[in-house]
Amino acid sequence: MKTVVITGGTSGIGFGLAAVLAQRGVNVMIADVREDAIPAAVGALSRYSGRVVGVHVDVSVDADVDALADETIERFGRVDLMCNNAGVVGQQAPMWEQRLQNWRWLIDVKLMGVVHGVRTFAPLFIAQGSGHFLNTASAGGLMPLPTLAPYNATMHAVVGLTETLNAELKAVSDQLGATVLCPGMVDTPLGRNSAVLAPPGA
Repeated sequence: MKTVVITGGTSGIGFGLAAVLAQRGVNVMIADVREDAIPAAVGALSRYSGRVVGVHVDVSVDADVDALADETIERFGRVDLMCNNAGVVGQQAPMWEQRLQNWRWLIDVKLMGVVHGVRTFAPLFIAQGSGHFLNTASAGGLMPLPTLAPYNATMHAVVGLTETLNAELKAVSDQLGATVLCPGMVDTPLGRNSAVLAPPGA
C-alpha cells in the first residue's frame, strides 16, 4: 500500500490532499505544527479506507522532520510521496517596511521547511528506488506580489528549487521526481492560522 506524508495537513490544501488520497486507500501521515488541530483532522478522515495518522511537526526544525520520517517508516514501512505543503503568510507592507522577523519566519517555514523535507526524504526515496515530492508554492512564485515580498520571494525559491530537484532526481532514476504546485487564490484558513502562529515581532 502506498504511503504519503503531508506537512500542513490539518487544513486547507494539505487537508484536501489528505482526503483525496485517503479515499483512494493510501496511508496518510499528517504532520502539522498546530498540535491541537491534529485529532479533528485525523477523525474527519477516519471514514476512508486509507489509514491516517497525525503527528506534531515544526518543519522549520530539521530534527522534527527527521523524526517525522522515522515515525512514518516505523508505522508504514515506506514513503512514496512527500508533500512539502506547510505554509504561512505574513504582514502586508512595502518591502522596505517588512520586519526582519517576518522575513526570517517565512524563510524558515516556507523555504527551509521544503529544504528539510528534501534532505530527509530524498535519501529514502533513492534507497527504495522510487518516490516523488509535491512541493506547494503559489501563483505568487510566478509573478510579483506587491506588499508580500517575503512570501513572494520564498514562493519563487520553492518553484526554482523544485525544478532543479526534479532534474537531479531524474538523473538518478526515472522512478524519482518532483513537482511544484502553484495554486491561485484558495479559500483556506491560512491567514487566520498564520496570525495565531506568528512569532513575536513578525
